[in-house]
Amino acid sequence: MNDVIGCTYKELGNAGRLGNQLFQVANTAAQSLIAGSGVVGFRQDWEYQDYIQVPREWFSRTPRELASLTDLSFDSKGHTDYLQNLDFNKYIDLRVAMCFTPDVFNEVWSGMNPNFVSNSIAIHLRCGDYDKHRAIFPLPSKEYYLKGQEMIMDKAIIRPTQAIIYSDDIERALDHIPIIEGLDIVIPELGGSVESPVPGRRSKKPTDHLDMAAMAISKFGIISNSTYSWWAGVMRGYVPGLRLTVYPTDWYAKGRPENKNVKKIFHPQWMGIDNKGEVNANPT
Repeated sequence: MNDVIGCTYKELGNAGRLGNQLFQVANTAAQSLIAGSGVVGFRQDWEYQDYIQVPREWFSRTPRELASLTDLSFDSKGHTDYLQNLDFNKYIDLRVAMCFTPDVFNEVWSGMNPNFVSNSIAIHLRCGDYDKHRAIFPLPSKEYYLKGQEMIMDKAIIRPTQAIIYSDDIERALDHIPIIEGLDIVIPELGGSVESPVPGRRSKKPTDHLDMAAMAISKFGIISNSTYSWWAGVMRGYVPGLRLTVYPTDWYAKGRPENKNVKKIFHPQWMGIDNKGEVNANPT
């Protein structure tokens, strides 16, 4: 890609939901930097652009300028490329910072008890569309969630007191996720974890970024096998004993070819647990 003028992702807003789209923005910027250009451009009407701290010029390119950029929306076979193969360490090295603006976090703080958010474990379960694709994305088990809480309690310098549940099916999440003794259950009332069924075609401004921001504020997190809570973990950061994230090593179903490279997208200090409740198990 050394001869590339710059990169764009013309399908931004149409290929997946918020978590997918953040990958597309970050990886497009990373590919442009790798190519030696650093020139990035996206459609001017992306609905999340005011909520993410990225350079404004990325969304101010003229149609002619965008046409000169290499489009990363499709792979060599013409299939939509969701750009979710971002190596975490390379992402950090390139300093492709993806985070919500202070206004977004302030809105979260104003909408929830700060003690609930900060001194808590944000726990996410994705249902919805995933239920149609469990042969690809297995449901994180009760054992996974239970072991995750136990590990956090063991490693936290100041133990959390709240378990905040995020899901597109709260009733099912409450039934599926066991909460250990000592944690009070909190259900957030912000934007809701239900993302737009038709990305980029809402009748009003999006609100799903608020739950993602709230999850990021929590000092501890147990994510689902979803890019939605993955990004919350990235924004949370890592500080030993103070800011920790647990992820499911069974991100994809056993035997799926995607397992070959999935481990590289995780922060090396995140704690991996499989669906048997075993720690640091490698995807297979």
